[in-house]
Amino acid sequence: MNESIRGTQRSRLKTTILWVLVPVLSVLGIFAQQTSLDTVREIRVLERIPPSTILASLPGPNMLFGDVLTNTAGERIQGHWTNTPCVWFRAVKEVESTDSEGNTTWNTVFDTQSGVPFRLDDSTGIIPVIPGEGIDYIFKRKWRTTKGDERFTEYRIDVDDSIHLVGMLTTEDRSPALTFPSEGAYLPIISDRSIAGARASRALISTLLSISSVFLMGASCTCLLLAIRVFNTLGFALMVGAVEICLLMFSGILMMSQDLQSAHNSLEKQCSAAQDIALEDFKTLNLTWNTDWQNQALFAEAAQRETPGPRLAAMRLSLASRKARVQDIRDRFPQNIVSWAIALPSTPPVLFDGELLPGTDTQLTPAYPFWLWPLLITLISIILAVIGILFGYRYVRTKRLIENIPTTPSAEVAIGTCEVKGTLRHCPDIDPLTGPLTNGSCTWYRYLIQEWRGSGKDRRLVTLSDKTKRQQFLCEDDSGSIPINAKDADVISGRKAKKSKGNTVYSEWSLREGDPLYVLGSAELDPHTGDSLRIHADEHTLPFIISNLPEDRISGMKITTAFWLLTLGIASVAAIILGVLLFTGRVAAVDQLTAAMASTTAVILLVLVIIYNDLVFLKIRVHWAQSNIQVALKKRKNLIPQLESIAQGYMTYEADVQSTVARLRSAWSAENTSLDDATPSVNEAAEATSGLLAIREAYPDLKANALTSDLMKRVVTLENEISARRAGFNATVERYLARTHTFPDLLIAKLFKFESAELLSWDNSIRSVDHLDFTPNERSEEELGIEIINEEPDEDVDSDSETDSDTDVPKKEDE
Repeated sequence: MNESIRGTQRSRLKTTILWVLVPVLSVLGIFAQQTSLDTVREIRVLERIPPSTILASLPGPNMLFGDVLTNTAGERIQGHWTNTPCVWFRAVKEVESTDSEGNTTWNTVFDTQSGVPFRLDDSTGIIPVIPGEGIDYIFKRKWRTTKGDERFTEYRIDVDDSIHLVGMLTTEDRSPALTFPSEGAYLPIISDRSIAGARASRALISTLLSISSVFLMGASCTCLLLAIRVFNTLGFALMVGAVEICLLMFSGILMMSQDLQSAHNSLEKQCSAAQDIALEDFKTLNLTWNTDWQNQALFAEAAQRETPGPRLAAMRLSLASRKARVQDIRDRFPQNIVSWAIALPSTPPVLFDGELLPGTDTQLTPAYPFWLWPLLITLISIILAVIGILFGYRYVRTKRLIENIPTTPSAEVAIGTCEVKGTLRHCPDIDPLTGPLTNGSCTWYRYLIQEWRGSGKDRRLVTLSDKTKRQQFLCEDDSGSIPINAKDADVISGRKAKKSKGNTVYSEWSLREGDPLYVLGSAELDPHTGDSLRIHADEHTLPFIISNLPEDRISGMKITTAFWLLTLGIASVAAIILGVLLFTGRVAAVDQLTAAMASTTAVILLVLVIIYNDLVFLKIRVHWAQSNIQVALKKRKNLIPQLESIAQGYMTYEADVQSTVARLRSAWSAENTSLDDATPSVNEAAEATSGLLAIREAYPDLKANALTSDLMKRVVTLENEISARRAGFNATVERYLARTHTFPDLLIAKLFKFESAELLSWDNSIRSVDHLDFTPNERSEEELGIEIINEEPDEDVDSDSETDSDTDVPKKEDE
């Protein structure tokens, strides 16, 4: 009773935890996805800003490259650790720490940075650079040293360093300067590496965040289904796929629309700013401009003049390059559809008719990350996908077998896969085992010894010993018992004992006499007896489960594990797609949507394969059950002549007996081998058996009473076996018909043309002979109310019986 209460409490606690995890995982998944899309937006910002020279730079976001000069005042600062003159530094101090396991880590205890304004020179001009807050500095370290358990690192921008910058060009008082305000459609970067490297690093971060989002959302759906106890695999795949696709589609489309609108607005502002600058420059050159950027003659004339003529030509080409970048992004799929949906207007053309931009300014350079990262993501994802989907499929298959295989009485088990339920009993000739922790007698136990090691968040249990012992035992039910060999079995025991002593934890799981027993395995001939069956592990890797828990509990445990493994498989398939796309050097929101759709499609296909395999399995089970009935009927046909031969020698009143026996034997003839044609003969055989029992009761004073009683019991046992196998056949057909007539199994059944099956409707029922007493009764026939018939044998009946016997006995062995 206490164990039942504790089990109920644990179940409620698990359900509560699942309900708590649903919103937590959902929020984390949405946050990871949103952060991933924000990172993609940052990549988009960097993509639509083409590299520019200082001469051709326009007001607004610019991407420049040049050499570092001091400002006009020659101002510098000293490096924090090295005292080296520079214009910017970052100083980091780390301290080494060692945990109880001897693992060392470096922890940052000091991190500061400082800088002064400087200038950038790119041979076309010089522009002041004014650093501010929020800049993403990407630099290789220039100095590092270690003193004892302390490590000091310094990053610097020295004079004459070549650097890349992304900032906002301002033109206050006609004095251009590169600044880094906190607002604006740009990403502030100062780096000694290419901007493509910054894009590549953000692409990697976006990919990892997207993978995390897929897993978190799948885990949230898994927790929800387990909390409401919905264990449908196809429903799981559809739910996970729908949630992920809807989330990615909604957030991706929203991000793309905002990004496209922002790019359009930024380009319009730059066009307007460039137009104002061009008007001033043309005015300086005493030329009149009507704001037509395609006025080739006017721009050609301005290019022949002195300053600011060359600037006008360079600025026009820079503006055309920016417009081409923005248009290139708008023309991609699905950005082109989003642009059409939000009715995004186009900007006026800048290039002359037939003019092409110099170089590759119209093409976006792919940002390839370091090849090892996408390779690792892809390879690890492939391994996890195989593990998740393969083992998830196995657990789903086990759960489906538990559902599809009907429970068979122990005495009616046939060779092959079977499921039995009953009570665990010790084998009479085998001494029980003794549990090492509880000292109780058992037939199987697992003894685990673990030890707590580490401290704090690194504290964990380490296994010191894990051993299992078993012996053969019996599964007993109302029909009898069958031996169980637990070797290589997946034993799931709800009987657990636990004890702690210091840092050591002792645990014991066991199966004991009287436990309720559930067994799913393969029945084969017992090698020790040769004429009886036992259940053991299947040679073809079919599941072999032994448990003292209810069937629905075991099924729930298997599908729970399957859901978590499939969640891992879904995330891993998405990671494979994203990892491969990383090799292209381009990252887009559509990539994440493609990955989610691909992973969900893979799982749905897997579920459809499972459904198909289920239908094939059920179809084979129908034929197997039909074959069992035919075997039982043929066995009865072969036994009846033996009963007739013995009855002829030992029964006094053999006329009626022989007639009855002949009817029993002829009930299954060589020409009557189909189950549909067997119905009338089986009903006739059942009626004949009843008549034979009545004769036996009327004439209890038979010779060879013990042998006759044994043969009578065999006849009744055969009749019961046929009835039981008919019931098993009907149960199998019922499951098969239910699956082939329900959605979505119906679609698979129609597509692959699974034929229907029919139930058997024989009128024979299971008989019991426990109340029959074949020993001579001392009371008279008159007291029993039995009619006395002629004791002389009826030669005609006997002759007819022999004739029937000669006619009905098959002449060929295979009949």
